[in-house]
Amino acid sequence: MELRQIQYFLQLYEDRNITKASGNLFISQQGLSKSISKLEQEMGIKLFTRGVQGVVPTEEAEKLHESFARVMQDYRGLQETADYLRGVSVLRVVAPEGYAMSCDKKEFMRFTHNNAEVDFQYEEMAHDDIPQALRMGRADLGYQMASYLDADLQRHCTVRREPLCAILSSRHPLSGRERLRFADLYGCNLLFLDDYQRTTKAICQQLEAGGLAYHRAMAKPVGSTYLHYIYDSDLIGFGLKGQYRYYRYPGIRYVPLCDEKGNMIQTEIVLVTMKQAGFRKEVEDYIESEKMKYKKLNK
Repeated sequence: MELRQIQYFLQLYEDRNITKASGNLFISQQGLSKSISKLEQEMGIKLFTRGVQGVVPTEEAEKLHESFARVMQDYRGLQETADYLRGVSVLRVVAPEGYAMSCDKKEFMRFTHNNAEVDFQYEEMAHDDIPQALRMGRADLGYQMASYLDADLQRHCTVRREPLCAILSSRHPLSGRERLRFADLYGCNLLFLDDYQRTTKAICQQLEAGGLAYHRAMAKPVGSTYLHYIYDSDLIGFGLKGQYRYYRYPGIRYVPLCDEKGNMIQTEIVLVTMKQAGFRKEVEDYIESEKMKYKKLNK
């Protein structure tokens, strides 16, 4: 049994879909399937069965999951010890796609400028994949929507707070509104991002609870490509205005979404880690640096 096989098992267990898991692992679907089949042969048990929308872990896989997760956590500790012995301080940070572009560059790079001895490694990925990157030890810290905060993650500070917006063309009939309620979206063509599955689910639940009909489409790209889909069309997307500040796409309006009482639906981006007793010095230093930077948001 190889460590890589355990990593592949954990990713597929999390995603429940060969296509998504192979994409997150940056390998082919065939390569992932072969690795899982080899693991099943070596262990003499079936780990996954085919389902309607993907794969389903077997009872045996459910029992093995916690043990495999511990193996990966121990491996992470081994990596950290090796880095320490080599005199290298590595800090791995993950964030949603487009996060760095939405930040002030000097503020974003302040920690690295003040801590040149730390090897700062930054990666952007889908919101839904950030918790798994932390669990698998591929990251020390992550920036995450507060609504995506799972029970095994620890919140350290808020780094952004702003309204969830409907994103639409300035030529759309609803673009002149100062605010939009869910009822205003009745019968509209809504464009959701594949990378924001929980946000999509929450919005759809609100619409369905109110008995509101809508037309749903999904899109993979973020950034300027997502805005291009919306521009000069009747599609309505969803996101944070700050997330797209870098692009300054002409003809795009950001209209805050409100509940039925007229209160804007606020969204927070928070700095998170796995829940644990203590952190390495560079992790603690980064957390304190972010707390100081955003202390006004965390009063």
